[in-house]
Amino acid sequence: MRIVAKLLEDFSEDWHWVELENPQEIDPDERVFKIDSAETLCGILLSGPTRTRLHDTGAPAQPDCPSCLQIVKPLSAELIQDISEALGD
Repeated sequence: MRIVAKLLEDFSEDWHWVELENPQEIDPDERVFKIDSAETLCGILLSGPTRTRLHDTGAPAQPDCPSCLQIVKPLSAELIQDISEALGD
């Protein structure tokens, strides 16, 4: 599962693309997941397996970490619209 998140261990203001490996929701009310590991696309690795709680902190739709953005370019609104139309959404 890929999310946009800030990492407490990072101590920066950047939002990152974060890949959660094998997430299993164990407490839906508290948004707690068991994960094998987590890693940002720019290379910050969190060891696992572990439990993690996702906090709603108003994450943007796209990260602002320059390194994450170099790896995955955000889709333009026009391209997203074209894809939706092609899929019949």
